[in-house]
Amino acid sequence: MLVPMTSPRTPRVRTTALALAAGALALLPTFAGLTVPAQAASVGDCPVLDSGRVVVPGHQDQITVTAPAGRTIVGYCLKSAGLRGTTGAPYQVALDAPVTSVVLKHRDGGNLTHYSLVYGAVATQPTTQQPTSQPTQQPTTQPTTPTTQPTTPTTPTTTPTKTPTTQPETPDEPEIPSTPANPPVGGPRGFDWDWTYPDPSCSGLTVPYPGDIPADQANDVNVRIATDAGTRTLNFHRNDGTWTGTVGFVFAQHPQWPVDARTWTVEWVQVGGTNYHWRGDVDCVVGDVGAPVGVTSIDGWRTQTTVQVGRSAKADAVTVDQAGADPVVLQKRTAAGGWSTVSTVTPDADGDATVRFPREKKRGTSVYRLRATGSESATGASSDELRVRVTR
Repeated sequence: MLVPMTSPRTPRVRTTALALAAGALALLPTFAGLTVPAQAASVGDCPVLDSGRVVVPGHQDQITVTAPAGRTIVGYCLKSAGLRGTTGAPYQVALDAPVTSVVLKHRDGGNLTHYSLVYGAVATQPTTQQPTSQPTQQPTTQPTTPTTQPTTPTTPTTTPTKTPTTQPETPDEPEIPSTPANPPVGGPRGFDWDWTYPDPSCSGLTVPYPGDIPADQANDVNVRIATDAGTRTLNFHRNDGTWTGTVGFVFAQHPQWPVDARTWTVEWVQVGGTNYHWRGDVDCVVGDVGAPVGVTSIDGWRTQTTVQVGRSAKADAVTVDQAGADPVVLQKRTAAGGWSTVSTVTPDADGDATVRFPREKKRGTSVYRLRATGSESATGASSDELRVRVTR
């Protein structure tokens, strides 16, 4: 059942790519979550990653995998039998952010044969209760312990008998998948049904489900995407329970993802279990290496102004959407016709930034532009030229 819409927000979006460890990155030649077919894995099986090569039993075209306790999933390789006309060849995915659980479904469809996961670490939460309680109890019990210990010699005899009986059961526990819970969002008034999640990227959505989310509330995730092949809504549904922890949803692995799409815009997201709906426009294209990249845009930049010698042009308020990982710089045209960097501009989380200009030292015309150089996750962009006429 879909959750009713309530007052969606429209945040601006910036795309960032996950930096994997050097060894894992060599095995996962992908960017921002979408598959870049690796020549080494174009035929045969997935490479043996951190989880080992795990065989998928039965006839399953979709499976939800969970990281072991203390670990996260940062990438994976997946192989299937494929549908008619496809090979189901291994493909490798690097997730936008570490997750504790992820849905695996091959883009070629068909029953899954095996997968292999790349793990990351989870920060362990310090336990503060034990240090506090132990010192308090220690002084109280210490004086009585020496008196009773000589009187009861039978205590040491019974202890060793119980220990070997219980110990063989413990090695089985680490094999059971454990999902570290996220912090609860409920307060004095109860669970917050307006909890939020991070903005989507061009390649996927990462949802950190609250630790106190009620049962049977997190089964559906819907993402509406407008592509050059038409608009469609991708529905991610889990039949065998509810999602918990932090879950990654990769758009390209959905069976209705248009494989031939070259451009698309993520427009709307609905996550079961919250009234919050994300709305915006994350513009994307397929980059040179076949991976999705965000389309960088610069808004609010003016194109002409006039100042006196010794003064600087008035600061400009701009918005740089999907700037990428590399710096945004203010550049000035040189006498030779090139561009020199004047300063670095740092947009905030919403992409907003203030551009300040240097003082003009002589009469004439100075020409400036704002340049977002882009990166593996963004196209980069240059603004129009700002012509500053300098008078006496």
